[in-house]
Amino acid sequence: MRGGSTPSTSGTTKDSSGRWSKYTGQQYRRRQIALPPDKWKAWSDQIQSCLTDEALPCKTIETLIGRLNHVCFIIPDARHFMNELRAAGRAAQASESFVKLSDRAKADLRLWLDFLSSAKQGISLNRIVFRKPTLHSFSDASEWGIGGFSPHTGVGWRYEFTEGQHKTFTLNCKEFIGLVVDSVIQSQYDPSPCPFPCYLHWSDSTSTVGWLRKSNFLPDEQPIHDEVARFHARHMMKMNACNYSQHLPGSENVVTDCFSRDFHLTDDQLITMLTSLDASLSPSMIKIVQVPDNLICWISKLEQLAPERMESLKARSPSSLAAGISGWSSSTERDTMRTPSWKNSVRLNDYASAVLSCMQKDEVTLGVVDRRSKSWQALPERPSIMWRRPSSAIISGAQ
Repeated sequence: MRGGSTPSTSGTTKDSSGRWSKYTGQQYRRRQIALPPDKWKAWSDQIQSCLTDEALPCKTIETLIGRLNHVCFIIPDARHFMNELRAAGRAAQASESFVKLSDRAKADLRLWLDFLSSAKQGISLNRIVFRKPTLHSFSDASEWGIGGFSPHTGVGWRYEFTEGQHKTFTLNCKEFIGLVVDSVIQSQYDPSPCPFPCYLHWSDSTSTVGWLRKSNFLPDEQPIHDEVARFHARHMMKMNACNYSQHLPGSENVVTDCFSRDFHLTDDQLITMLTSLDASLSPSMIKIVQVPDNLICWISKLEQLAPERMESLKARSPSSLAAGISGWSSSTERDTMRTPSWKNSVRLNDYASAVLSCMQKDEVTLGVVDRRSKSWQALPERPSIMWRRPSSAIISGAQ
């Protein structure tokens, strides 16, 4: 790997995000790590050869694994896609013969061509250092749907599964899909001008949070998880983003629990229900958008990848918050916006606190325990795949 820089004394140049920057009398550095063109060509050619060859010897697989391991240091998302290749290497070593790559291994290698191309163009240090998140969002899943919300964008969304998707996807799989869909939607509405976003996604599924950083699922039994991980990796490359997600208790994830369950309520009713809990909340703080057609088509394609085993049909259940509504009332006859009346006003204080926590633009303080975290350790806990940088600032042109 090499670091890229553009020394000069005056003029203009493009920074690593492609934007024009001005400098005068100082050296301008892009702060990138890049794969030299000769290595990019040699390694890409080897992958292309592996994709066309019927079977590969152990030595070829071991060489390729060693090369790709170098790229994993600067593209953490790429670590997901070494498992199949390593499994093929172990099989070849055990049999002391040639081994045929599986279809999943070939799919991973085709993704690796994109990783190598990105590494050749240069990876900004902002994507691999540990820094403060630029956007927070929450996601959740129920048996019948998924939903998400970000206090930074004010955007909420929800998607109701078809009966086939309901029975095909496991609950943890639905959580994984929901978080990735939320990442795509929130990035489209991200108000931050940061060219290298750092996403903090809160989820009450520890498995989902872990899958964003590592692949500990079994591809044979969970092919959908494998495809969701590939989709997420491509999205992160497209956004020049890094991921830093955390777990929070389900009792604190009230807003998106409603989005993923309460399909019996209209968008206006859902917004009114959530914002009626506290006087500081306003319906203008939430905008519910439709899930884009391309994401709906993608979810439908995931259903086709499912194994023959299917989940049994589960009964629909509203969120705990919606279950506490005894009716809807209007303050005036002309008022078209109805407000909920509650069965138990005492319990609402707990829900109001959780909703406020999700809807406030709280800043994450490095080294301090966040009240939403399940862990008692300092939050954010540094991910093992990222390097720590003491500054929260974005690295740009610097002396």
